[in-house]
Amino acid sequence: FSNYSYWSSKGYLLLGDILIKQGDLVSAKYTFKSILEHYEGEELVAEVNKRLYEIEAIKNAALQVKEEEEVIINIGNEDNVNEDLYDIEEEEDEKLDSLNFTLPTDSLKQN
Repeated sequence: FSNYSYWSSKGYLLLGDILIKQGDLVSAKYTFKSILEHYEGEELVAEVNKRLYEIEAIKNAALQVKEEEEVIINIGNEDNVNEDLYDIEEEEDEKLDSLNFTLPTDSLKQN
């Protein structure tokens, strides 16, 4: 590829674009920096710098703190309380005697 450094660098530029689309910003950044280090022409420098700027913009957008919306839940006050919420119905306790449990006496006997 030494004779085709322009096209080889264009291929790496495309690879960097794919990495950005996949969300691998670190690999994309190093791919673009590699182009700047190894490509000797000036034709691709503007494109590479544009993409490096885009990566930084994406990172900065992800780091910005989103303003949290304040949520207010009105649960009423002492004058405005729904008494139905606090009605407790007492359930009758079932009698355990009516279940007629019988324990096996053989397992309790000692030899």
